[in-house]
Amino acid sequence: MFDESFNSTTKSKQLDLHVRFWSNGYVQSRYMGSHFMGHGTAQDLLKLIKEALHQLDRSRLVSVSMDGPNVNWKLMDLLQHDHAEKYGGAQLVSVGSCGLHTLHNAFRAGFSMWHVDKILKAMHTLFHNVPARREDYVQVTKSILFPKPFCGHRWLENLPVVERALAAWPSLMLYVNAVFKKQLPNPKTASFDTIEAALKDPLIIAKMHFFMTVARTFHPFMKKYQTDEPVMPFLGKVLAELIKSLLRRCIKREVLMDITPLQLTKLDLADKNLLLLPQRVDISLGAESTLKDSKIAELKVLEFRRDCMQGLSNIVRKVQKKSPLKYATVRQMECLDPSLMFRDPDKCKNQMKSLVQTFLKDKQLTGGVPAGRNSFERGYEPKFEYHAKLFSDLY
Repeated sequence: MFDESFNSTTKSKQLDLHVRFWSNGYVQSRYMGSHFMGHGTAQDLLKLIKEALHQLDRSRLVSVSMDGPNVNWKLMDLLQHDHAEKYGGAQLVSVGSCGLHTLHNAFRAGFSMWHVDKILKAMHTLFHNVPARREDYVQVTKSILFPKPFCGHRWLENLPVVERALAAWPSLMLYVNAVFKKQLPNPKTASFDTIEAALKDPLIIAKMHFFMTVARTFHPFMKKYQTDEPVMPFLGKVLAELIKSLLRRCIKREVLMDITPLQLTKLDLADKNLLLLPQRVDISLGAESTLKDSKIAELKVLEFRRDCMQGLSNIVRKVQKKSPLKYATVRQMECLDPSLMFRDPDKCKNQMKSLVQTFLKDKQLTGGVPAGRNSFERGYEPKFEYHAKLFSDLY
């Protein structure tokens, strides 16, 4: 595993390397070190990674984990070519880039049209490190609930931010009205101007509710898979269900019946025949309640619903583009899920055979076909019988 980012202290790029391996019956991780550099091209990264791994037997390298910038994909191409040259055509198993980074970027793509980030940033900035303004706010509103800072590069971590923004919005309106009545000094800042403009938007609360609801859809996945534990066998199923939960808000139900994970990645959201009517789009209970309590023109409400539909479509398209579900290995790894072994044993055995064939094709199993047969018959099948029996005893 590697990650390359800017180090603000050294003013250089920092490449961190970790190795995961199987030892004594467990998957273990070790920090291999960090390298600091000015240039960070794919060739530069490849050179540093090869130097860092010189003490290890690279012929036993199975796969490389990374996030999704273009330079990393270029690095993977170079690494695959170098690995094949040195080890008789062997290929590293590809499972795509980090699914968490993909989801952060996808979520951002769904809300770029409303500039919600600009509003949430302005709410925090207005009172951040300004004691006099904070005192005025508390005196006028009788509240000590202040907006939280917005994270611009990990959008899905902003669920507490938008929850606090909705809680603090009535107090913020009191503060702004006090400024308009000249009971308080006008801050005359860009953040105050942003908030003033947002107050004129009758749909701003509905937009925040929709933002919050979609963020909550992602929250269980982000909490479970932001971990060092080996969770690949469960990733495909849970990610597919996450995509379906987003699509159910704007896609006809019959489209999603019996759809496979691979088909989900190929679903054409530009096909209007798949979409619900704007009036039937699920925009969340909070947003629906806000619209009912307001006196917003029907045309504005319809436009808002279309924006919600477009936002959901943008999110899913981004997820589809770099989804781990596009990789056969990710889908086949589901055969190591004990609950699936119990529910659908034949499917598990077929997936394991396909997985072994993938490793044979990539020359990842020394010994060729006989080794692959042994991996299945002596390794997988006994464990399969054990886990199937364990679940049958439990349920």
